[in-house]
Amino acid sequence: MALATDESTSAKKPDKARRIPLFAQVRDQLRREILDGEFQPGDAIPPEPQLCRRFGVSRITLRHSVDDLVREGLLDKLPGKGTFVRASQYETSLMSLGGFGHNTSSFRNRPRRKVLRKFTQSLDSVRAKRLGVSEGTKAYGLERLLLDGDEILAMDTTRYPCDLVPGFPDLIDDMTSTFDVLQTHYGLKPCGTTGELRIGYASLKEAENLRCETNEPIINIDKIIMTTGHQPVALSELALRPHHVNVHFEYDS
Repeated sequence: MALATDESTSAKKPDKARRIPLFAQVRDQLRREILDGEFQPGDAIPPEPQLCRRFGVSRITLRHSVDDLVREGLLDKLPGKGTFVRASQYETSLMSLGGFGHNTSSFRNRPRRKVLRKFTQSLDSVRAKRLGVSEGTKAYGLERLLLDGDEILAMDTTRYPCDLVPGFPDLIDDMTSTFDVLQTHYGLKPCGTTGELRIGYASLKEAENLRCETNEPIINIDKIIMTTGHQPVALSELALRPHHVNVHFEYDS
């Protein structure tokens, strides 16, 4: 389904009296229409002249809007062909032990992680129950982004009971595999997982880190990572933008 392209369309034009810049108003309108399915993956958006007439803006303003959506991963610019809605190209499994980014075959660039924050906190009752410990138990927290080159795909916040992995944060940087650290330094080999999927809207922190709007749909995957004997060792809370990722399920009979 294509967006309305004629200047007679009833789509709302940017309000020049608002404090929000025109390019941001156009960008947000296009983003809403893409996320609402008015454009399907692989569809070309209308040419610049049509969009300029539709929104009543200059080409410079329109290009600023489109470039923002390209950086967000919603659009692809193909020289000589046009600008297209990007298809979800990354795969993750709800029950995958390796986690999002474990299968790197679909990445365009070198996958990498960026540590945003390391922290220590007392677990609330819900997280404590999932990790099989008492409420108030101290846990290390690791907040990271997963990127394909410079493109942000997901944010992961994982918590580890301090008693199981003393000194854990000191061993982690952008290049470190947490699974390798668990196995090499603590003798804890991750060997199983259980999880749940939720659909909601981006929190303020998720919107800031994933570069999206607070009213944008977000996929949240919560997974408990277990070692031998089904002992919980970590609780991962992953936030994904749905237009980036195909989530699938695995079932072993």
